[in-house]
Amino acid sequence: MKMRLPLILSLGIHSAAAQSIISLSGSDWTLNNPEYNISCPASLPSQAHLDLQAAQIIGDPYYGLNDYNLRWTTWTNWTYTGAPIAGLKSNTSSTWLLFNGLDTFASISFCGQHVAAVNNQFRQYFFDVSEILLSCTEAPVLSMNFGSAPSIADAIANEPGQETWPFGVQITNEFPNRWFIRKEQSDFGWDWGPAFAPAGPWQPAWIIQLQPAEVYVRNSLVDIYRQGQLNNLPPDQNQPWVVNASLDTIGSPPKGSSLEYVLIDSLNNTVSAGSLRDTNVTNTTVTGVTTIPQDAVKLWWPNNLGPQTLYNLTLRLLDSQNHTIATVDKRVGFRTIVLNEGPITEEQLAQGVAPGNNWHFEVNGHEFYSKGENSHCISRELMRRYTMTVPCC
Repeated sequence: MKMRLPLILSLGIHSAAAQSIISLSGSDWTLNNPEYNISCPASLPSQAHLDLQAAQIIGDPYYGLNDYNLRWTTWTNWTYTGAPIAGLKSNTSSTWLLFNGLDTFASISFCGQHVAAVNNQFRQYFFDVSEILLSCTEAPVLSMNFGSAPSIADAIANEPGQETWPFGVQITNEFPNRWFIRKEQSDFGWDWGPAFAPAGPWQPAWIIQLQPAEVYVRNSLVDIYRQGQLNNLPPDQNQPWVVNASLDTIGSPPKGSSLEYVLIDSLNNTVSAGSLRDTNVTNTTVTGVTTIPQDAVKLWWPNNLGPQTLYNLTLRLLDSQNHTIATVDKRVGFRTIVLNEGPITEEQLAQGVAPGNNWHFEVNGHEFYSKGENSHCISRELMRRYTMTVPCC
């Protein structure tokens, strides 16, 4: 197995000057299964089915009855092992493993020592491995053993005192007990797709090394809405825009940190810039908010309703001396969207609309109608997102 060499990156949208960041993505991985005496090349990000097919150990999972013939791949464990990692710095303040997604149950080891066990496909995980690295006498190796999701779901369902449902209340699909685990539910089969229940590191991963005063932004969120807007109620389209930013960091931002922003259009013109007010630093989270005049930006519209105007937003995290310690770049648009379920108005009654309640979408204060076979799912997803009362289909 070849040696993995360090690659200094900014991880796309997040950056800082002196961070040492090693991408673990690539093809220098090995997939192992002692039960079936299998060892083959693998990649990250990936899943066991994909690497087994690439190595011609299995055929196309979608071909013929392979959904059933390849079930043995689902009922067993798979281990991903990386190449030895050379060039890690020994004089850093901290060393972290960062995983954007692991599917789903995995035991992680680094330099032969257990790091953590995970159980949620949808979470980002990060672990401090500084002490493990200090005790490592050779180039460390990262290994992840992924368990069989259907087997573990069955074991959880059979625990004493576990909640159960009458037969037929929960759709059993091809593998039962999917509702006991945090994994994509359609992986257990659906009316439109097969039941592969895959396992593996399905999102990128990195090793991050920081000096004492450094931080790395592992997550960033920018929420844009009209001032005074409430969930699922049509907002006042004449109100200014609120830009609400949140940064999650590895490493704690120093006291007195602040956030600045610059909003630039497609012609590289500065639309708005300044400091975010109400900046709050809580352990490893930084938040701030600002307002932008409603006529300072152009609206984003769905296809066929108007232009899809986007802007470049740069957020800078500053220390108390106004030195930049982290930067985040995002593409953002300005629009409102609601599912209008309000009572039929007098104006609508005059147009011949039957009394009752509305059931239509509004973008930027204008009605529009979803098209296609998934409109039911879109409706339910919008209701779930804005009211948190309806499960997604």
